[in-house]
Parts: sequence; C-alpha cells; structure tokens
Amino acid sequence: MRSAARRAARTALSAQRRAEHSSARPPGASSVQKYDEERFGGWKSAEMLFVEEPARKSLVGRWDWHVVQFLLALVPPGAALLLVHWARHDMSKLEARKQAENLARESSKLEA
Repeated sequence: MRSAARRAARTALSAQRRAEHSSARPPGASSVQKYDEERFGGWKSAEMLFVEEPARKSLVGRWDWHVVQFLLALVPPGAALLLVHWARHDMSKLEARKQAENLARESSKLEA
C-alpha cells in the first residue's frame, strides 16, 4: 500500500519536473544552477565547497596491497614450474615404459 502511494507521488513529482523543465529558461541561468535552486535552494553547492572529504586510505602504503601484488607476481613462475614438473614426470613414465618393453623383448629373444 505504501509503495503504491510512493510510486504515485514519484510519478506526480516527475510530471511536475517535466513541466517545469519544458518551460523556457530565463537567459543566463544554467541547468546546474536551476537544478541547485530547485533541489537544494542553492545551498548544496556551497556545502560541497566548504565540507572536507574524509581522508582515504592509500592502497600503495598498506602491507596487504604489497602482499597481494607479490603473490600475483609469483603466479606466472609458479605455473611454469608446475608445467616443467609435470613434463619431467611424464617423460620419466615414458622412459620407464620403454625400458620395460625393451626388457620384455630381450627376454623373449633369450628364451627363443
């Protein structure tokens, strides 16, 4: 019930704003000035000028940023190391299989 009333109020307000904006503007009035006057009575701009923003934490000086960057720098060499380890393991398995086949051939030759 409340949402329907809010929705109706919003649509009425937006219709009113459209009607105001469609009327001719006085010369020299910018859209920002008109918006400030309509919305905030001209005080929002002054408030934005004189209020200091809270200080933001710098990302570069924090230790957790450095840890993340260090770990990201280790990803490519780690991937290369894992690839080399897998290739060596696979080659040793192939060599062991070839040796087993050669032993089987030699033992069959000796028996014959």
